[in-house]
Amino acid sequence: MPIINKSASNYVEYISKNNPPYLSKKRDASINLNGKVSDCNGEIIWCRHIASYWSEFFCSNSGKIDYETFSSPQLLSKAIVIQENKGTNNIKGDVYFVENESWGSVIYNLFLQLEKENKSHTSLEVHSPGHAMALGIKIKNDKENKFVINFYDPNQTATHKRVFFCTNNICDIINLTAYDFLSEQCLKCYGLKEDTLSLFVDKTKSNDNNNVFIKKLPDNILQGVVINFAMGAGLREIIKKGI
Repeated sequence: MPIINKSASNYVEYISKNNPPYLSKKRDASINLNGKVSDCNGEIIWCRHIASYWSEFFCSNSGKIDYETFSSPQLLSKAIVIQENKGTNNIKGDVYFVENESWGSVIYNLFLQLEKENKSHTSLEVHSPGHAMALGIKIKNDKENKFVINFYDPNQTATHKRVFFCTNNICDIINLTAYDFLSEQCLKCYGLKEDTLSLFVDKTKSNDNNNVFIKKLPDNILQGVVINFAMGAGLREIIKKGI
């Protein structure tokens, strides 16, 4: 667990490859509480717990994050209570197996789904082979329509990366990849250099039965990283499909 639309000339700065997802200067990107605090029961709070809490906070607070809790070891320790059972998985809802190059394509389709459902925001957990992160996406309707993507890495516990697009150029979201959000060092540390596949999990789509719905599979179902994800998350039916 490692540790009203503007013209093209006005919004091109937000979609240019020279202006990738960025960190806010207002927040402290050096704070890293991953694996460094415990909950009230003495259980260590890891990246998967922080990412899940961030995702739930984003959804319950209209797509906004108050980073006071995430900046304080004491407050984070009180906020997160680990409820998972050891030896069991905690994956439920809509699941997407996403290649590094396909992050933008999946996010684009999620925005289309939000519009179809007349919703303003949603969030997903992002599981790589060695780490857990989160995505928060929202549609802001003020003076101009903006499609905002927030990427959260628990190793920068008190901030997130942000990038947004305007209505006339929403299709450019498709061009985003994992490489736009993660540095070379992070890609290697999180297991995304060799196994270029992540698991996107939309828990907002889970029901009372905690069912799992596979929304996207890679072409090669039986590649090692898929099998590892399937076994670790209790998605054994995926392996059966590939046999």
